Amino acid sequence: MLKTVERVLLLQDLDIFRLANTEHLARLATLAREDSLPSGRVLFRRGDPSTELHLVVEGKVLLSNGRGLEEVAERSALDFLSVFSEAPHSVSAETAGSCLLLTVSFDDLVELLTAEAGFCWAILRFLGRFGLERLQPTEG
Repeated sequence: MLKTVERVLLLQDLDIFRLANTEHLARLATLAREDSLPSGRVLFRRGDPSTELHLVVEGKVLLSNGRGLEEVAERSALDFLSVFSEAPHSVSAETAGSCLLLTVSFDDLVELLTAEAGFCWAILRFLGRFGLERLQPTEG
Protein backbone atom coordinates (compact mmCIF):
# COMPACT_ATOMS: atom_id res chain seq x y z
CA MET A 1 0.00 0.00 0.00
CA LEU A 2 1.21 3.44 -0.91
CA LYS A 3 1.31 6.18 1.69
CA THR A 4 -0.82 9.26 1.08
CA VAL A 5 2.22 11.37 0.20
CA GLU A 6 3.29 8.77 -2.39
CA ARG A 7 -0.20 8.80 -3.90
CA VAL A 8 -0.14 12.60 -4.07
CA LEU A 9 3.17 12.53 -5.93
CA LEU A 10 1.76 10.01 -8.42
CA LEU A 11 -1.44 12.03 -8.87
CA GLN A 12 0.58 15.19 -9.57
CA ASP A 13 2.12 13.43 -12.59
CA LEU A 14 -1.28 12.87 -14.21
CA ASP A 15 -2.28 15.57 -16.71
CA ILE A 16 -5.80 15.85 -15.35
CA PHE A 17 -4.51 16.93 -11.91
CA ARG A 18 -1.51 19.09 -12.88
CA LEU A 19 -3.43 22.27 -12.03
CA ALA A 20 -4.72 20.99 -8.68
CA ASN A 21 -2.99 21.92 -5.45
CA THR A 22 -1.39 19.43 -3.08
CA GLU A 23 -4.10 19.76 -0.43
CA HIS A 24 -6.82 18.76 -2.91
CA LEU A 25 -4.76 15.86 -4.20
CA ALA A 26 -4.19 14.67 -0.63
CA ARG A 27 -7.97 14.54 -0.12
CA LEU A 28 -8.37 12.69 -3.41
CA ALA A 29 -5.58 10.29 -2.45
CA THR A 30 -7.40 9.30 0.74
CA LEU A 31 -10.58 8.56 -1.25
CA ALA A 32 -8.85 6.39 -3.84
CA ARG A 33 -8.70 2.61 -3.80
CA GLU A 34 -5.35 1.13 -4.78
CA ASP A 35 -5.46 -1.77 -7.24
CA SER A 36 -2.47 -3.78 -8.40
CA LEU A 37 -3.70 -5.72 -11.42
CA PRO A 38 -2.22 -8.40 -13.69
CA SER A 39 -2.09 -8.24 -17.47
CA GLY A 40 -5.35 -8.92 -19.29
CA ARG A 41 -7.72 -7.62 -16.60
CA VAL A 42 -10.78 -5.90 -18.08
CA LEU A 43 -11.48 -2.68 -16.19
CA PHE A 44 -14.65 -1.80 -18.07
CA ARG A 45 -16.31 -2.38 -21.42
CA ARG A 46 -17.67 0.12 -23.88
CA GLY A 47 -21.27 0.85 -22.85
CA ASP A 48 -20.75 0.01 -19.16
CA PRO A 49 -21.88 2.69 -16.68
CA SER A 50 -19.13 5.12 -15.65
CA THR A 51 -19.22 4.63 -11.90
CA GLU A 52 -15.51 5.10 -11.12
CA LEU A 53 -12.57 7.17 -12.30
CA HIS A 54 -9.61 4.88 -12.99
CA LEU A 55 -6.18 6.50 -12.75
CA VAL A 56 -3.24 4.59 -14.24
CA VAL A 57 -0.21 5.46 -12.12
CA GLU A 58 2.07 2.61 -13.26
CA GLY A 59 1.80 0.35 -16.30
CA LYS A 60 -0.24 0.52 -19.47
CA VAL A 61 -3.89 0.03 -20.36
CA LEU A 62 -5.21 -0.77 -23.82
CA LEU A 63 -8.25 1.29 -24.83
CA SER A 64 -10.49 0.15 -27.68
CA ASN A 65 -13.61 1.76 -29.14
CA GLY A 66 -14.87 -1.44 -30.81
CA ARG A 67 -14.17 -0.12 -34.31
CA GLY A 68 -10.51 -0.97 -34.56
CA LEU A 69 -9.13 2.08 -32.77
CA GLU A 70 -6.71 1.06 -30.06
CA GLU A 71 -4.63 3.26 -27.84
CA VAL A 72 -2.29 2.55 -24.98
CA ALA A 73 -2.85 4.78 -21.99
CA GLU A 74 -0.23 5.22 -19.29
CA ARG A 75 -0.08 7.69 -16.44
CA SER A 76 -3.55 8.97 -17.23
CA ALA A 77 -7.20 9.08 -16.24
CA LEU A 78 -9.13 6.49 -18.26
CA ASP A 79 -12.15 7.66 -20.27
CA PHE A 80 -12.54 10.65 -17.96
CA LEU A 81 -14.86 12.44 -20.40
CA SER A 82 -17.45 9.67 -20.00
CA VAL A 83 -17.05 9.77 -16.22
CA PHE A 84 -17.45 13.57 -15.96
CA SER A 85 -20.42 13.56 -18.34
CA GLU A 86 -22.12 10.65 -16.51
CA ALA A 87 -22.30 8.77 -19.82
CA PRO A 88 -21.61 5.09 -20.43
CA HIS A 89 -17.97 4.32 -21.19
CA SER A 90 -17.05 5.21 -24.77
CA VAL A 91 -14.20 2.67 -24.85
CA SER A 92 -13.22 -0.65 -23.33
CA ALA A 93 -10.13 -0.81 -21.11
CA GLU A 94 -7.87 -3.80 -20.41
CA THR A 95 -4.52 -3.91 -18.66
CA ALA A 96 -1.58 -4.45 -21.02
CA GLY A 97 0.87 -5.78 -18.45
CA SER A 98 0.79 -5.44 -14.70
CA CYS A 99 -0.63 -2.10 -13.58
CA LEU A 100 -1.08 0.01 -10.50
CA LEU A 101 -4.31 1.98 -10.53
CA LEU A 102 -5.92 4.39 -8.14
CA THR A 103 -9.70 4.27 -8.46
CA VAL A 104 -12.17 6.81 -7.11
CA SER A 105 -15.91 6.23 -7.01
CA PHE A 106 -18.02 8.70 -8.94
CA ASP A 107 -19.90 9.67 -5.75
CA ASP A 108 -16.67 10.42 -3.85
CA LEU A 109 -15.35 12.42 -6.80
CA VAL A 110 -18.54 14.49 -7.03
CA GLU A 111 -18.48 15.11 -3.28
CA LEU A 112 -14.90 16.38 -3.46
CA LEU A 113 -15.57 18.55 -6.52
CA THR A 114 -18.64 20.16 -4.95
CA ALA A 115 -16.96 20.69 -1.57
CA GLU A 116 -13.72 22.14 -2.94
CA ALA A 117 -14.23 24.98 -5.41
CA GLY A 118 -10.48 25.25 -6.04
CA PHE A 119 -10.25 21.60 -7.02
CA CYS A 120 -13.30 21.92 -9.25
CA TRP A 121 -11.78 24.99 -10.93
CA ALA A 122 -8.51 23.11 -11.55
CA ILE A 123 -10.42 20.28 -13.26
CA LEU A 124 -12.50 22.74 -15.31
CA ARG A 125 -9.32 24.50 -16.50
CA PHE A 126 -7.82 21.15 -17.49
CA LEU A 127 -10.99 20.18 -19.40
CA GLY A 128 -11.03 23.55 -21.17
CA ARG A 129 -7.41 23.18 -22.25
CA PHE A 130 -8.02 19.58 -23.26
CA GLY A 131 -10.95 20.66 -25.44
CA LEU A 132 -8.95 23.46 -27.05
CA GLU A 133 -6.10 21.07 -27.87
CA ARG A 134 -8.54 18.72 -29.59
CA LEU A 135 -9.82 21.58 -31.74
CA GLN A 136 -6.35 22.45 -33.01
CA PRO A 137 -5.68 21.32 -36.58
CA THR A 138 -3.24 18.42 -36.86
CA GLU A 139 -0.13 18.79 -38.96
CA GLY A 140 0.54 16.47 -41.81
